Amino acid sequence: MNRAQVSSEGNKIEVFTEDRIKQEFGKVYDQTLEEHRADDIGFAEPIRHLSDWFLLYRNSDSKKELAVIPHSKNSTNFSSRYELHGYLEPNGKTSHSPLPIAIHELKAWSIDRTDSSRGIIILSNFARYRLKCPRQTPLTINDAPDLHESALGSLTMEQVHYRMRAMFGLVSNILDILGEKLNGAMDSYYTRIHVRRTPIDVYTMLKPNQEQQVFYPEVPLEPFDMNLLKHCAGFVRDHILQFHPMVTQDCEFIKGLDEMAAEFKAARKAKQPWTTASLDYLRSALDAERRSGRTPSGERIPGKEPPHPNKLLDILAESASSKAVSLPPQTEQVAKSKILGSHDIHDNHKYKNRTEEFSPVSNTLSTTPAKNPKPIILCPSSCSRHS
Repeated sequence: MNRAQVSSEGNKIEVFTEDRIKQEFGKVYDQTLEEHRADDIGFAEPIRHLSDWFLLYRNSDSKKELAVIPHSKNSTNFSSRYELHGYLEPNGKTSHSPLPIAIHELKAWSIDRTDSSRGIIILSNFARYRLKCPRQTPLTINDAPDLHESALGSLTMEQVHYRMRAMFGLVSNILDILGEKLNGAMDSYYTRIHVRRTPIDVYTMLKPNQEQQVFYPEVPLEPFDMNLLKHCAGFVRDHILQFHPMVTQDCEFIKGLDEMAAEFKAARKAKQPWTTASLDYLRSALDAERRSGRTPSGERIPGKEPPHPNKLLDILAESASSKAVSLPPQTEQVAKSKILGSHDIHDNHKYKNRTEEFSPVSNTLSTTPAKNPKPIILCPSSCSRHS
C-alpha cells in the first residue's frame, strides 16, 4: 500500500514543518555529497532528498493548485504563494521511514550541474532540497488544506512536471557535451571545441548522417532536442552560463543561445505558429534521459556506462588525422586537438599555414586554405577501433 493510498483512505498522517526536523530527528534526513556543488543559489546546509513531492500555488481565492516550478527569464525565485510537499528520504544510516513534510518558505531553485549529483535543487530558509520522483497519483483532500478542486482531478504532479523535466533534460544533455572529460585528463578538450561554435554548429557536428547511423548505432540520432532549444534558449543559457570557466557570455555558444532567444521572442511577437505549437515534453524528456544515461531526477543509472556524447567528434577527428599525412608526428590526442582547431591544449604548438575545423553546415571535416577543399567523408575502415 503506497502513501497516496493511505491518504485516500482517510488515515491521518502527521506532516512535519521544517523547523522540527533538526530538533526532533537530528541529521537522520541530512544527505552527504560526493563532490562540490555547481549551481547558482548559495550553499545552505543541509542537503535533503524529497520524493513523492508536489508543488502548490495559492491563487487569488486562497485556494491551492498544482504548480510548475517558476522559470521566467532571469528569475528562479519563489513568491510567498508557493509551498512544497513531499517525503524526506533518510540518509541510509538509520532505519527511519520517509518523513512527510510541508515547506512554506521557499526562496529559489536551481540546477546542480555536477556530474555525480545533477538534479533540481530548491532552497528554503532551512535547507536545500533535491527533488526526486514527483507524486504520480492525483492529490486527495488529505494531502494539504485548502486545495482547489482542480488539484483533486486526474492530473498528477508528474504530468505537471513534464515540461520542466524536458527542459532539465535538455540542459543536462548540453552539460554532458560541453563538460565531458577525455579519458580522465585534458578536462577542457571538448569544452574548447564547443565554446567556439554556436549551438546549431555543435548540433550539426554531433548529429550522425545516414551512413554513420548504420556504422555507429550507439551514437544518438541527435545530441539534444534542437526543437525544444529553439523554444527555451534563454532558459538553457541561464543554467549553463559559468558552469565552466570557458562558458562565458562572450563565447560563441552562449552568444548563439542569446540569438536564438531573441529570434524566438521576435517570432512569438509576430505570432508565428511554430512558437505556440504543442511540444511532446514527455518524449523529449525520455530521449534526453536516454542520451545522458540518467533518471528523470538526474542521477546516473546504476550499472550503466556513462555516455560518450562527443563520440562522433572523435570518430571524425580520427578519420581526418589518418588522412592528414602532411601533419608532423604527434601524439594522438594532440593531433586531434590540432585538427579540431584547439591549438592551445597543453602543448601550445601552432600551425601557421593551415587551419582545420568542422564545417558549420555538416559534420564532415574540411581543411583550409585550399580554394575548394573536399570534405573528408567518414570511412568506416579508418575508424575500426571505434566500431
